[in-house]
Amino acid sequence: MKLLLTACLAIAAWGQPASMKGSPAARAEFAKGEAALRADDWDGAAAAYGKAVALDPEFFEAHQQYYFTSASGKNYDNLPKRKKFEASYLSWARQHPDKAVYRFILGLFYQYENPDLAARYFAESVKVDATFAPGWDALAFTAAGQGQLAESREYDRKAMEAWSESAHYAMLYVRSMSTGDFGKFRDAAIEYSTRFPDQAAGILQWVAARAPSLHQSQEIYEILRDKHLPAAAGKLEPLFQIYLREDAAKALNLARGILQHVPGNPQWISLARYAQAIARMADAGALAMLDTVTLPPETDRRMLEVARAKARDALGATRAAYVDLLKYFVASPSDEARAELLALGAKLSKRAAQIDGDVLALRRQASKPGIRFSTTRFTGGTPISLASQKGKVFLLSFWYPMCGPCRVEFPFLQAVLEKYRARGFEIVAVNGHPPEDAWVTPMMAGWRLDFITAHGTAEFLKAYAVHSFPSNFLYGADGRIYYLPRTVDTLDARRELELQIEALLP
Repeated sequence: MKLLLTACLAIAAWGQPASMKGSPAARAEFAKGEAALRADDWDGAAAAYGKAVALDPEFFEAHQQYYFTSASGKNYDNLPKRKKFEASYLSWARQHPDKAVYRFILGLFYQYENPDLAARYFAESVKVDATFAPGWDALAFTAAGQGQLAESREYDRKAMEAWSESAHYAMLYVRSMSTGDFGKFRDAAIEYSTRFPDQAAGILQWVAARAPSLHQSQEIYEILRDKHLPAAAGKLEPLFQIYLREDAAKALNLARGILQHVPGNPQWISLARYAQAIARMADAGALAMLDTVTLPPETDRRMLEVARAKARDALGATRAAYVDLLKYFVASPSDEARAELLALGAKLSKRAAQIDGDVLALRRQASKPGIRFSTTRFTGGTPISLASQKGKVFLLSFWYPMCGPCRVEFPFLQAVLEKYRARGFEIVAVNGHPPEDAWVTPMMAGWRLDFITAHGTAEFLKAYAVHSFPSNFLYGADGRIYYLPRTVDTLDARRELELQIEALLP
């Protein structure tokens, strides 16, 4: 948890001014630190980075790595080392009132234990030096954590202008627009991709994944395909999946086209074989070919499972096809799998209600007992517990304001809540980092979120074995856990969550 928060605020040293890139002597020590870190020698790395900082106090990247190896990462819980590091930077900040970097590093140091103090140090860093882009960006991140979205965008704009040649800070400014109008967000990303073509694939893929509709997502992915191959080859699988669901031949053509740009690429060789097998679904050898398809664990398998069911059905094994697809659908519901499940059920003389009964029975069998909790809401301080939620379908979501991946989920989760609230669905959002309690209510207001917010404790997180954020648990009205939804950060993940919820609502 502590390491994740550090990762959320870590600032890459891309595009910094020449004066902050280190003297030759400092860079030589920095290289020693990098080699020691690769060898897992944290003490040696910290010593080398410290020498680099001493040789050139302006060397920004050395400060970052000195902090990481001395007071974060593996040494986060090493109190003596943290105290020594803290004392050094407090002393240096007093000795160098004109150096923003010392205050910025102190902000990083305090970000987990005292986020309000961290925000004050970030503010001091840009007061000392208004051209210090990392300070502005850290302020942008903390402002968003407090629900101040307009201020956050303004800080990101200042970071971009401060280091005007930095693709990194320009990208962060574009990303900050994702909480506003999608058209402006998309146009800014396209403009960015023209200015920084080497980074175009990354920003356009990020925009496509956060589009409010599948059509808009497809448009962005097609820009990636048409203008940014081969750099975009590793980011176009979502477009392949969109095509595969409408026409396997179209998906196959995409895979073959990309392989012309990246011949021998194992990802696209596998996807091309996948599409070819789906396209041959009615062929006598389709099932044998489908059974040879191997996909990485994270690849969307829905069309493969649907195709296998169709092929087994064509060979007369309808009941086996139905049983296998039923198991898949219960674990990973999708519209395509449900449609085929209904078709197979009809061939077995099953009515829709009977099929739903089969799904419910298997889903209940796979569910887990609820885990008791008792805490209080942020609004009004009223109690909330597993017992008080009995009879309700709700998503128990563990998050905290400074969690970047949690923020990505927010628009998707809010859309799901608005869709099913009238049918009794709720989201209970548990803040997993109590030092940020004061930020929770203003963040909900600034982001226009209607979640029920609840206090988290170490015992609460331990009971649910929460080790990363966000972590989601979908409860049925009977108080049992039916799903552990993946991070809801794409349209596909949102639709899967919707189907999980629909299965549990009356």
